[in-house]
Amino acid sequence: MIALIAISFFPLGVAEHGWLAGVEVIKRKTTSYAYEKLLKNIHSYQLHQQTQKGKDHNTPLINMELELISTETSSIHSDNFEKQGDNTSKISASDALTENQIISQASEFINDETNEVIVRWADMTTQRNFEYQPVTCIYRDKKNELNIIANCKRNQPNLYQLEDLVQAGELQYINQTLDDITKNLIGRLEYNNYSFPKFIQDCLTPIMYLLKRQQNLDDFFTSLTFKYQGMNQSRGYQLQEQANLSLRMLLHVLFMNSDIFLRRIIMSLLSKRNPVPFISSTIQVGNQNEQYQFIPAILHVWNYTRPTILSFGIGACQGKSTLLNQLFQSTFEQTVDSIYFQQTIDIDFGYSFNPERTLNIADTHGTIDKELLHKIQPLFDGFLIQIDKTYLDSQPQILIEYLNILPVNKFQMIIIRDTLNNSLQECSSAIQNLLKRFRANFSQKLHVYPLVNISNTNDRIVIFAIKAMREDLLTKIKLEVQKTNNKYEILSNLQNLMPTDYVEYLTRLNCIIQPLKELLLQKNNLQSDGNIPLYLKFQELSKLRQKLKKIDFYGSESENMFEIYDKLNKLENELDPNTKTCSPITGGQIFDFFIEILKSDNMLMSLDLLSTELKHELLTLGSDKIAGDLTVENAFLSLEVLWRNAIVCYTHTTNDRKDLIERSYYNFITAGFPFEIIDGDNLHFQHQFLTKILSQFVSKRILVISIIGPQNSGKSTLLNYMFGTLFDVREGRCTRGIYGSLVKLIKSNQNSGNTSGRTLSADIPDIDYIMLIDTEGLLSIEKSDNEYDRRLVLFCLAVSHLVIVNMMGDVNETLKDMLTLCADSLKQIGVNKVNQPIVHFVLNQKADPNLKNHTEAIDKIIRDFKEKELAEVIDISSKTFHTLPSAFKKERVSNDAQSPCFIRTEPDFIQRTQQLCEKIIESAKSSYGRSGQTISDPPQWLRTAVTIFDTLQKFPDLTYFKDINERRQDDRIRQHIGELISKTLPADYRKKTIADLCELTENEIRKQLQAKFDVHQNDLDNDLKIIFKATSASERIRDRCRQFLRRQVTEISNAWCTAALQAHDQKQMEVLVRDGSDDLRKLIDDLIKSGQTMTKDKATEEFDTMWRRKLESIHRSFEPQERLKQAVKFVYGNYNIFEKQCLPSYEHILHHLPFISQLSVKSDMKLMIGPIQSHFAQSASGQQHGALENRWTSSSTNITYTLATIDNFSYLNKQILQDHHIARILHHGTYSMQGMDQNEQNRQSYKRQSTTYQNQQTRKSHNRQNSKPSRFNLLKEGANAVSRAFGLGQLTTTSTEQTTIFIHVEPLEYDYIEDIHNTIYNEMEYKPNARSNVLCLPILFNKILQDTIAIVEGNGTIRRPIEVDLTQKIVGLINTIINEINLELLVFRLSLSKQTKSYIHTSIIILLTMFYYDEQKHHFNQQILTLNKEKPSLLTYFISMVVPDAQCDNEGAEIFANRVKNAVQSSLVRDAQIIITRIIETQQHLNRKQIQIICDGKLHAAANDDDWLFRYIDAPTDIITEEFQILWKEVEKTINQQLEQEKNQWKNILIEFFNRIEFMMSSLANEGSSVQYIDDIFLASGGIAADNLTNKGQCMVLLLYAYLSGNRIQPGTSYTVFNENYTLKAKGLRLFEKLPIPSKQLAGLINGMKDIDNSNSNRTTVASIKNLHVFLQSIIDAKKTIEDTYDETPTRFEAYDKDQIYNKLLDKVRGCTSKCPCCQRPCDVDHTLIKSNAGDEDNRHCCQTGHQLRAMAGIKFEVSNEASLFQCEQMTDDRPIVVRGTKKKWSEFKNDYPDWDFGNSITPDELFKLRGKFLNVWSRIGELLCEKYDMEFVTENTAQATAKPLHYILLLDASGSMDGEPWRNLLEGVREFIKIRVDSGSSDRITIIVFDSHAKYAYFNEEMKSIDITKIEFTNGGTDFSNAFDLVIKTIRNTQSQTSAYNPFGHSDYVIIFMSDGQGGFPVSQMETLSAMKTMINQFWTVALGDTSMNVLQQINQKMDGTFKELTDSTDFVCVYAEIARN
Repeated sequence: MIALIAISFFPLGVAEHGWLAGVEVIKRKTTSYAYEKLLKNIHSYQLHQQTQKGKDHNTPLINMELELISTETSSIHSDNFEKQGDNTSKISASDALTENQIISQASEFINDETNEVIVRWADMTTQRNFEYQPVTCIYRDKKNELNIIANCKRNQPNLYQLEDLVQAGELQYINQTLDDITKNLIGRLEYNNYSFPKFIQDCLTPIMYLLKRQQNLDDFFTSLTFKYQGMNQSRGYQLQEQANLSLRMLLHVLFMNSDIFLRRIIMSLLSKRNPVPFISSTIQVGNQNEQYQFIPAILHVWNYTRPTILSFGIGACQGKSTLLNQLFQSTFEQTVDSIYFQQTIDIDFGYSFNPERTLNIADTHGTIDKELLHKIQPLFDGFLIQIDKTYLDSQPQILIEYLNILPVNKFQMIIIRDTLNNSLQECSSAIQNLLKRFRANFSQKLHVYPLVNISNTNDRIVIFAIKAMREDLLTKIKLEVQKTNNKYEILSNLQNLMPTDYVEYLTRLNCIIQPLKELLLQKNNLQSDGNIPLYLKFQELSKLRQKLKKIDFYGSESENMFEIYDKLNKLENELDPNTKTCSPITGGQIFDFFIEILKSDNMLMSLDLLSTELKHELLTLGSDKIAGDLTVENAFLSLEVLWRNAIVCYTHTTNDRKDLIERSYYNFITAGFPFEIIDGDNLHFQHQFLTKILSQFVSKRILVISIIGPQNSGKSTLLNYMFGTLFDVREGRCTRGIYGSLVKLIKSNQNSGNTSGRTLSADIPDIDYIMLIDTEGLLSIEKSDNEYDRRLVLFCLAVSHLVIVNMMGDVNETLKDMLTLCADSLKQIGVNKVNQPIVHFVLNQKADPNLKNHTEAIDKIIRDFKEKELAEVIDISSKTFHTLPSAFKKERVSNDAQSPCFIRTEPDFIQRTQQLCEKIIESAKSSYGRSGQTISDPPQWLRTAVTIFDTLQKFPDLTYFKDINERRQDDRIRQHIGELISKTLPADYRKKTIADLCELTENEIRKQLQAKFDVHQNDLDNDLKIIFKATSASERIRDRCRQFLRRQVTEISNAWCTAALQAHDQKQMEVLVRDGSDDLRKLIDDLIKSGQTMTKDKATEEFDTMWRRKLESIHRSFEPQERLKQAVKFVYGNYNIFEKQCLPSYEHILHHLPFISQLSVKSDMKLMIGPIQSHFAQSASGQQHGALENRWTSSSTNITYTLATIDNFSYLNKQILQDHHIARILHHGTYSMQGMDQNEQNRQSYKRQSTTYQNQQTRKSHNRQNSKPSRFNLLKEGANAVSRAFGLGQLTTTSTEQTTIFIHVEPLEYDYIEDIHNTIYNEMEYKPNARSNVLCLPILFNKILQDTIAIVEGNGTIRRPIEVDLTQKIVGLINTIINEINLELLVFRLSLSKQTKSYIHTSIIILLTMFYYDEQKHHFNQQILTLNKEKPSLLTYFISMVVPDAQCDNEGAEIFANRVKNAVQSSLVRDAQIIITRIIETQQHLNRKQIQIICDGKLHAAANDDDWLFRYIDAPTDIITEEFQILWKEVEKTINQQLEQEKNQWKNILIEFFNRIEFMMSSLANEGSSVQYIDDIFLASGGIAADNLTNKGQCMVLLLYAYLSGNRIQPGTSYTVFNENYTLKAKGLRLFEKLPIPSKQLAGLINGMKDIDNSNSNRTTVASIKNLHVFLQSIIDAKKTIEDTYDETPTRFEAYDKDQIYNKLLDKVRGCTSKCPCCQRPCDVDHTLIKSNAGDEDNRHCCQTGHQLRAMAGIKFEVSNEASLFQCEQMTDDRPIVVRGTKKKWSEFKNDYPDWDFGNSITPDELFKLRGKFLNVWSRIGELLCEKYDMEFVTENTAQATAKPLHYILLLDASGSMDGEPWRNLLEGVREFIKIRVDSGSSDRITIIVFDSHAKYAYFNEEMKSIDITKIEFTNGGTDFSNAFDLVIKTIRNTQSQTSAYNPFGHSDYVIIFMSDGQGGFPVSQMETLSAMKTMINQFWTVALGDTSMNVLQQINQKMDGTFKELTDSTDFVCVYAEIARN
């Protein structure tokens, strides 16, 4: 109830001041709620009076001639009250209050005080044609409000900048709702004595925070004002300086306090979801000239594409904004009593509508004066004039005055408010009449719309009225409102209204950006010369790169790769600024104009203006075009591509411009703008430029969070909401590639003294920036490239601490498969990456955000990852799944589904995202701790990112497959393909095929070989189909494997064809030498036919010309570049069969072609070795840190590394490692223990009894903890330690065998391992190739290189052809060495990176390519050499044919005889091959396994030969080789004997030849003149005598060949020479009838000498015989020489081992180079039987004949030093062993060597027999081996001493400073400690004490295995060490007195592990007591965390002679506690 007013006040109030002034007095003395209610009652009274008087006089009357200007009620009260139920329904006449009632109610709000009010009066009737002045303007004290606003203004230097916007509120509102934020703001104002201006300033932070997230500010402001009003009511008084809150006020203060650039940004953000201010009151005290001001920033957000409608009111008209909000879904603020609602205008541009709203709405607050309306009316396309019915009735002329201002050609609608429902039509008619009376030229676009009172929005009449009005209004606007003004007219009008200085400023900016903008908008000319020449070249280069990458080496387009690469290489040279051969390319006009913008003073403002205008132009293309591949012209309509162009031009410009670009881009990034990481259009990483930029952040620590998800799932939106970033957001493909944004975190200490509110960020310890990575949408329909998607996912997983997988709705199965595959690829990526990134799944836009309803789907995902062994690769759990509602809610006011929807922001979404943000950051921080230096700062992150990107490019298989199943299918099928190829195309078949084909022509060789391989291809395809069916291969894998098979078959076919052609060339060369070339024959024929004769000199000259031409022809047949390309293809194809994981894609091999070409010109392979080594060193050193991979494996529970581990290194520089260790010993003063001979200690300790042993352990503990000795003793002991370490004493301790636990070997300290880890890393960074490094990659590669060369060169015998078997062996060797290197590096948590391995394999491919090329070049050179060698004989042949009377019979005869001898030798070689092959095929025992069985069988027989036994155990391969050579000698002897017999048989043939010649010679004795004989025996058919003589000589040659070939010489035998016929006469026939017939062997030999070319079957090597007698005698004269030469022909096997049979057999016998990593017995598997890499799952190493005693490899027991007589077959998985200094379980040891099969391959009986043999051998040579390995010789191992159990007392600091991640990591360390002790089989006991300011037992004297870490509670108190050590003392005393039932081992030595982060006092008495117990304390450890003062902790540790471990990072707890557990 309302109290009655004091009668005395009424006259003073209402009566004295008048109605409105009196009411204003009341307002100043009451609450807003009561005041609003009073106004309603006044209004109802007024309506009642008008109704009554209207009935009486039939004319509208208004009694109250005063206008209450601020009559619109606030959004909080007025609208809400108008909507509340029945008591706020429409007021009728009967409900109206009487005047007395109103006065009565008004009196209730009056108190004893009065306030001055301002009342403005006006005579409405006297100012009709002049500026309209409001009748009355009532508001609060304007001057007071102006003073408040003025106090909110900041100084110019402190104006907000973009950086402040970016940081505003970030991480400050985590886990807070809007109500929480506003409550805190009001709370500070109410209770912290804040001034009102300070309160306003504080409100700006959440406003900026919300604007960044493009929020509608209504919800925030509603909550704020509600609490603000509540505060005023609860306080009962008001602040001295206080004003009504309004959003307009807050926004004005924000604009006022922002610099010019930020105002534009804020205006842009504000316009996305809110109306923006256009006209505001002038905030200047005492300024009477300017009543308003225009907001300049609106220029940048004005929508020029849609008509803009201005709404304004005339007179007192309530609810104007409310009506607009209901009609158009706008969110205009409701009027409050403030200067911000006096003649001000806001505009809603409708940017939050989808589809777009058809118009813009401007809302006027208060009454607009006519002058202002006149100024602004050109900007608007239509007008809504709202006027109250009552006011109109009383002041109709005012309406006419306003209408006269408005143009008649524009749309106008007069809305008559609060018209009675039953008089709507009457009112409309009355107004029409009024308008006609005042305006004769009445426009058709002027409409009148009476509207009922709409205050009750729940009334159906009101609802229908608004709907009807909306439909009518929109219809009329659509028909009548036309966009008459173009953009430039509106812009000009706007600029005329704005301050001159701002317009000039914009003009200056426009002059800067206009040239570039105009050029960009001229799309047709953009690609013309001079605009973007460099970018076009860059784009062409990128397309070629992508085209090359997409070509599958095994696909049909692979033949185009070389052509594409040539183009690519040429283009790269053009774009290389260092290439001097090409003319420089300029950046172009676009670049020049962009540089001018960068030079401007307001660079960021200019760029943002340009970006906005270009983006607007781009959006006009439509979402479909934008989402697809943009043309160059359209792509340049974005700032990102302009920056990209500048970066492309960067290397081609001047140094000044380079500096400018760097500086500008740095400022651009630090301002908060996203920057491009990977160019999605060109898939390019501008890492060199980014390196220069991010190097400026070198000392800044970053947390990296990335987001992935399907397209349009809201990734960018989510990041913007969570972190306030500025990523572009729109429908479709808004992000192309990968972008980053750096969010700066201001430290709390930096903000402590800042009270201005500028610092707005939260504090995360150790983190300076959060780097957020936004990615292109996955599963894009437009891009449709799943492999590209997978690369994005894998990239993010590898370079992010945390990855957000954002999915719209439910889990996307395709995305899940993609993530699973990428996680598997992450495991295989093999380079430095983030260790176990955390993956959070966000199910976005969920209608049901309750996560519990999605448990089943979540559990399935987690289960799938665990089943696929990926849970340790990425970190996911049920806690990393989240749901979010939709960020927006669609609201449509009409039922038309096509109508615009208002996209309203959801406050719940922003609250949920902030809760999610907290979880995300906390989670990411845990990943940060375990990722080390991999991505610690931006430069390091960039190096890692570049390595990852390069790896993804080089190894496309990482992302090729759809899912893991496809990858595994591909692996299995490829193995089957390798086996099929080996089976179908073995080496023997190759040899036979080549031999069969080499006799054919080149074309026939190709045809027949193609036919053969077509058959093979068909058969292999059929076999492959069976494999497909068996493996259920997907169609993609089938296609891929078919291509793989076809390429393999094709390359093998090409290789065989090359070999066959080489053999054919060899045959052709023989023909060339024997018979002369076709060129020679043609020349001879032409000369004879022409009758031309030559002198000998002339003939020689002609021959030389022909010879030179022939050599040129041969040279042309060998094209080096083509042969090189063929070699690369062949070698790569073979290599890829056996190496897949680390072999880069073929296109990356092509990048080495220039280097390969350089090598090819070298004359000798030896000259190529050095360059290949240098090439590798240069490639590997360029990686720096990337050469190594951090092995972020969990602490290997049962693996312990010792000094003996280092002593057994083969690859790392153990000298340096030992020096490092000794230096640490000397530095820390622990030399006395470390310097001792560990083996001697072990032997002594074993011989002592148990009690003695305990005393020894106690002494050991004291020795380790002694105080520092004198300097002399330090140097003395140090020198002794050094001498022992370098040969005078051995630091090595080795293996453990017993099944019970025994005394340990002291492990390498964690600090030492970490130190070496960092040392190796630093070496890679600063001197990667130094030979003094711990790891020298060039030295390691040189070993691989030399071993490879040795294999190819056959260990110095005969070079082997580069074939499949040889490649398999080389790949196996390389991978074995790499694995051994990695096992050594693993000690220091490192391994060779995949990139380094790829460089090794690539370099070896280059080497093998050169070997293969050298084979071909060697063959070519042999052709030339053979030809040159035979040149004299060919010249003789030529001269004999073309020089008349040339006497060549002597030379010809000698040539002929030698030809016969050569034919005999060739036949001998052929038969020798047959003999060798036949004998070798019978020798099945010549392999490794069989010979090893033979050697094992000799163990008993060789019992007396200790030397043989020792060598067989120590170097078994040497003995096996010797055994092979013994066996081989017998085989070789048999071969040599048969070769000798064969040689003799062929010599008989040679002797027969000479006998036939001698017999013919003797038969010529009685045939007359020898000179005339040939002429006499042939009858010529014609011709001249000279020609006939030569031709007859040729006939004689043919006749001689016919006889020797076994042909019977018949009567009438004739020959045709040059078309002349020559017949044998009887004289000649008689000679041959007397001669004996040659044997078949001789006849066959001579036949084989004929030309195999059918077209020239009668040609011989002798052209013509002049004198037969001379010819025959010359042959006889050469007999002795020829026979002697033949006798020298070797008959030894090696002379005929053309196929390297011996070397191949020796290789098989030597077998695999791998040795059992445990017992060192060599692998005896023949890996060539399976065509996969040695060590692969189906081709693993194994000791098939059984393992030897481990003692034979130096394995011994640690404690007793006894040699271990165990065999590998006797080991069980849980048994601990020590191999070469490293202790681990047998199961873990096997896991380290997955390429070995340790399963029993022999039967128990065979094992028993073998063990007996080895024990017998041991009895003979064991002492020698023990002497070598410093072991104690035994014939049977004795029971080993068991270690005495220890009692561990753990003190865990649970003070408040340990809260969160430190405590979690501490518990993980304790968990690891317990696991190691339990797994070691110890019987230790444990007590765990948790302390803060108090101490309590978490566990007391428990067995280790019974401890549950999860039950150890964090207490979160202060820090007091005294209570904790009291419990330690109590524990020792109590457990010492316990019975044996609790401690069956008697009292234990105690190990105390004290952990704290400091902050406590020194416990004096407790330390004295505990120090007295030192005899019972075996070890004392202090684990200190943090960088605070460690003095007390060090003092405690020193008092207890303990070991001090100081940690700076809590993630090191696991490693340190693991180290303690192993000590």
